[in-house]
Amino acid sequence: MSLDAPELPKKLPLKKRFRRARRASRERFAERRQRAFERSPKWLQNSLFRAYDYFDMIVIDHGIFRIFWTNRAQISRDIWRCNQPAPYQLGQMARRGIKTVLNLRGDRECGGFRLEKDACDRLGLELVNFSLKSRAAPAKDVLHEAKALFETLEYPVLLHCKSGADRAGLASVLFMHFKEGLPIERAIEQLSPKFGHFKNSDTGIIDFVFDQYLKDNAAEPMEFMRWVDEVYDPDALEAEFKSGSLSNLLVNKILRRE
Repeated sequence: MSLDAPELPKKLPLKKRFRRARRASRERFAERRQRAFERSPKWLQNSLFRAYDYFDMIVIDHGIFRIFWTNRAQISRDIWRCNQPAPYQLGQMARRGIKTVLNLRGDRECGGFRLEKDACDRLGLELVNFSLKSRAAPAKDVLHEAKALFETLEYPVLLHCKSGADRAGLASVLFMHFKEGLPIERAIEQLSPKFGHFKNSDTGIIDFVFDQYLKDNAAEPMEFMRWVDEVYDPDALEAEFKSGSLSNLLVNKILRRE
């Protein structure tokens, strides 16, 4: 009788272990910062901590580049897209009549998000946090939630991610299809190099999803959401998708996309 040796847990690749450690370190720092903020007098909250939030937004989150390049565009009467806006840029958009800010980065513990939230509160803008991913096929429930969200927002809307290229592009495609009624083959013009989106990089999984729909729709015509419910397989598309190393070098290493 032979006993099989117990299977040892697989060791995570070094890159994944480093990312997890970095994420855990950021979370610990955020918790300590929040505790220190809550225990500090008001004058310190409004000076030192606010200065740190600006440093975090401008340096850590690469906001220095967004001062000169906003990647802003009005894609319909009711909606604008851009990269992460600074408080003064939100003020500019409020004066243009924007009612809602749709933050596609989600609720984050960082300086840029705190400044954005404070600015929206001060300007009377509604801040809606809806997290999208730029390097994964969107889940079916996310597509349904996006469709419902566009029906409930107060317009005009400013939507943004970090760079205004990939998640903003995905949301813009969905808006143009769900709300404006454009067919997917026209709505996908929002995924364009002019906004800094490169379909041969990891973020091209977004294009790959819509391309698969168009291919299936040509063979058997069906509405996009029916295809999502009956045909769409996010895991299979992610397994099939292949990105290019040069495009990934540009997007992931040089541009440092989120």
